[in-house]
Amino acid sequence: MADKKTRYDKKNKTMWVYREFDKSKTLVPSDELQGWVKQKQSGETDDGEPLEHVNYVFADEQTAEYNHQPMSFSNLGVYVGDLDDHEKYQSEEGEPEFSTKKDFGIE
Repeated sequence: MADKKTRYDKKNKTMWVYREFDKSKTLVPSDELQGWVKQKQSGETDDGEPLEHVNYVFADEQTAEYNHQPMSFSNLGVYVGDLDDHEKYQSEEGEPEFSTKKDFGIE
């Protein structure tokens, strides 16, 4: 079973999304990710609040690691902890690098 909570920070125009999964090797569903990306791109939440940042907070470091790359690709923040007390996730490998041309086989 998964646990999901959200909190909006009006001052920083940031949506915080807390996720806890039974299995650490569980990806956030793609339709959920796409929903947040669309809201971020539109600049507002579904409730009409201004939105500049979306940050996911995972209950454990293993889940944060497993979700780090797709979150980074979507330009969403990754944190570990809970909505009240969290730290930015730092992968041992650093931030993933993306080269659009190279990723699509264009040299």
